[in-house]
Amino acid sequence: MNRHRGQSHVLGLVLLIGALAVASVGRIVVDSSSLETQ
Repeated sequence: MNRHRGQSHVLGLVLLIGALAVASVGRIVVDSSSLETQ
């Protein structure tokens, strides 16, 4: 029971880090594409 809760906590942490990474990459892509258009 306790181990399962720990696994779900780790999964949530991985999802949070993944979302931050995707947001960072998306922001870099948008910045680079906007620089190219200018």
